[in-house]
Amino acid sequence: MIIQGDRDPARLAPATWSDPLYDSGMGLRFEVLGPLTVLSDGVEVAVRSRQQRALLAGLLLRANREVPAHTLVDWVWDGTPPNPAGGRAALHTRVARLRRVLGDPACLHTTTAGYRIDVDPDGLDLLRARQLADAGQAAADAGDQVAAAREFGAAVALWRDNPLVDVGSEVLHAEEVAPLLVWRVDLLHRWVDAALAAGRTDEAISGLRELTRIDPFNEQTWSTLLLTLHRAGRQVDAAKAYDHVVELLVDQLGVEPGPLLTKAYEEVRAGGHERPFRAPAQLPPDVTRFQGRVEELAELDRLLAESTDAVTVVAIDGMAGIGKTALAIHWAHRVRDRFPDGQLYLNLRGHGPHRTVEPRSALGTLLLSLGMPPERLPSDIDARTSLFRTEVSGRRILMVLDNAHDAEQVRPLLPGTSAVVLVTGRNRLRNLTVDGARPLRLDGLGPDGGLALLNGIVGADRVAAEPDAAADVIRRCGGLPLAIRIIAERIARYPTASLREFTDELAEHSLGGFDLGDDDLRSIFDASYRDLAPEAADLFRLLGVAPGTDIAVAAATALAGRPARQTRSLLATLVAANLLEERRPGRFELHDLLRDYAIELDDGSSLPALRRLLSWSLLSSVNAEASCAPDRRSPVPVPEPEPGVTPLEFTDSTAALRWFEQERPALVAALQFAAAKEWWDIAFGIAWPLWRSLEAHGAKDDAVVVYEIAVAAGEHLGEPAAHGAALNMLATAYRAAHRPDEALACFRRGIEISRASGAHRVLVGTLNNMGNLLKEEGRHDEAVAALTEALTTSRELVDCYGEASILGNLTDALREAGRHDEALSTAHEALALNHKNDLIVVGQIGDVHLDRGDFDQAIEYFTRALAGEPRARGLKHEAHIHTGLGHAHRGKGDLVSARSFWEEALRILTRLGEGDGPKAKALHVALTEISAPTNEHAVRPG
Repeated sequence: MIIQGDRDPARLAPATWSDPLYDSGMGLRFEVLGPLTVLSDGVEVAVRSRQQRALLAGLLLRANREVPAHTLVDWVWDGTPPNPAGGRAALHTRVARLRRVLGDPACLHTTTAGYRIDVDPDGLDLLRARQLADAGQAAADAGDQVAAAREFGAAVALWRDNPLVDVGSEVLHAEEVAPLLVWRVDLLHRWVDAALAAGRTDEAISGLRELTRIDPFNEQTWSTLLLTLHRAGRQVDAAKAYDHVVELLVDQLGVEPGPLLTKAYEEVRAGGHERPFRAPAQLPPDVTRFQGRVEELAELDRLLAESTDAVTVVAIDGMAGIGKTALAIHWAHRVRDRFPDGQLYLNLRGHGPHRTVEPRSALGTLLLSLGMPPERLPSDIDARTSLFRTEVSGRRILMVLDNAHDAEQVRPLLPGTSAVVLVTGRNRLRNLTVDGARPLRLDGLGPDGGLALLNGIVGADRVAAEPDAAADVIRRCGGLPLAIRIIAERIARYPTASLREFTDELAEHSLGGFDLGDDDLRSIFDASYRDLAPEAADLFRLLGVAPGTDIAVAAATALAGRPARQTRSLLATLVAANLLEERRPGRFELHDLLRDYAIELDDGSSLPALRRLLSWSLLSSVNAEASCAPDRRSPVPVPEPEPGVTPLEFTDSTAALRWFEQERPALVAALQFAAAKEWWDIAFGIAWPLWRSLEAHGAKDDAVVVYEIAVAAGEHLGEPAAHGAALNMLATAYRAAHRPDEALACFRRGIEISRASGAHRVLVGTLNNMGNLLKEEGRHDEAVAALTEALTTSRELVDCYGEASILGNLTDALREAGRHDEALSTAHEALALNHKNDLIVVGQIGDVHLDRGDFDQAIEYFTRALAGEPRARGLKHEAHIHTGLGHAHRGKGDLVSARSFWEEALRILTRLGEGDGPKAKALHVALTEISAPTNEHAVRPG
């Protein structure tokens, strides 16, 4: 390890010693984290004797502890005292002189075996640094990364240089200073980790730069620095850092960069200018006729006024139905103008019959909401957390994390700075308050709040006419806004009835359950349920057992088994009775308590309705898939529609993909329900077309869930082609989720099944996909083998299924393996097929010549690729060809032509909506570098 100690600490972290002692300069102060310094009342005290300096340094390094005399003798005389027998006496003389120099004999004590210097953390930079580091670690352990970064940064800033650089004692440095240098490196790493987690990117970069100065050949640190600069939008700085470390490695060690550094640089090459931030606006509609909660709204206003640059978290908890979500959404709408960088809303599904949203999946949703391309989502939860905090760092964001299960689900989702976060949950959020969240406990509405809500629905005159009955309604509802709304809506439907009639009815029909203490919530639900027409009551009961958290009108129509017009009317009836919520236009959702109640009403007669719903989901999905890919057919026959089911039809792929995205959570829930019921034909039938939406929207977590079920369905159905195809899709999902080992295992299992069963088409597709994964993993020979087998098997089929695609992939694999002659031969084979992808193949031939440095031939083939019918090559390929032409002209030294082609490629990517994607970023880097007159090596974008 090489230690360099000439850094300016002001560049590392802000000033930190704000204690009164250091502000005033009063008393003795010692500094050892750099040259040995002694200050008395702010005036430097000169300790000139080399031996006295070694003595004082040794005592300070073990401040407040006894240091044996023989140890001090070794340090003071550097292992060779002039008179070993009289070493202690000579040491005593040096101690006496040091006391006189310090002018404070009370701080230096004689002990039984040696000496001890007493000093507070306020008086010694080393003790203060340790104190700050301990505080930082405590904050990090508690999940407060902002505080952790602040404390670690303050500790780092106390280092002015290597410890005691002006104290001449090799023994002292070997025994005491060397461990301090190791601790400093650890401290820097902890600061960097906390700063990244808190979104304080500039601090992280400062720490990483210091680490690269301390240990300039550590490729792990350099890789992290490159990626941090890149993700902060500082691609030019990242490229310069790479050039610097390569120069160090080559000039001083004679080695090339290793795979870790190379991979990091490849990501930098795929980047460019900073991606524009997308301000989200995701709040659900405001609560209609919101009443009460005056004190709670005032408390939220007060917390907002007190919020600082640090994240402010408010944990709103209370029992189900108490109005947590209503309060959070209503207040969020009141203050949304205070958050110009956007508002995020996420239902974490912490309670209810459906799958709780895992933090990793929640982070993916949040990042996609901010405009992050799906391909940029990391697979690791810690990486997603860091990326999310970086994305929102320094921005004024309002977040509503609704229906949280517990603190562990929430912690990874919290930004590092600037945001205000409302978290709602039942009674499991107290651990968040340990992390610094402000608790806001919701109890039932008091008499005034309940009365205001009742007045708003029933009418103030009617309520005022029966104050005792109104108070009884509120009491029987336990102050729950949900219950008050339900009974109030029922009262409003009978304008001539007295309020007392309703309270008497509630008392008469109380059935127990849903305990509210002295009152009975179930009786309120029962009264409203009994008041429904039979058709509406049937639909309410069915909605309780339907899979998914919400349902669209068309799906509810299939569930009800009634005409669409009648179903819409029944849904409106349930909404008007406050038994159903329309959270988004055309999508309806039951409150958790009402869902529980509806489930209890189910007598097992709902299975035919559920079969209708799942049949509608399957057949609508099949129709949507047919609109997107008419030639893609399921290996399992599609089940006949259930009686009365009319699936959706789609006129174009855009509408189909939009429907897939809106309906995907419900489709995944339907798939899971079908698997639980062992309706394997329906499960596989839904899973097969879902691929289109999952792939288009980067839904990696859902894809794994879906195709794990599809694999089980294919196996249970005894259909080898379906089983093998599902394994191929599951492997592809694992590949997208950056789980290559699991992907390869699935590919290989699918290949075995397909070979054994003679499912040649599935075998070809699986081999082709596995070859591409092996290529990505740098296992070029294995990739070539898999793609060669795919090609051979394809040619054994009558229609040479997928031959052109396989030849193209094999060309790329051979090229990346450095087998350029074979790559050219394979590409020309593809060209001889006279396939619709001819222009793409011509471009691949240009790529091979470019890699070989045959710039003239590369330009020839790239130019041919541009000469054909534009629709035949596509805009994406056109952008690729312009990029390749730029590289070829750059290789010939023609920077003017290179710039022209790269700028045209950028224009095309912008037209495609990829102006902030990785290819565009790479072009920005290349254009920047050829503009730099001193840089002879432009980065070639991947």
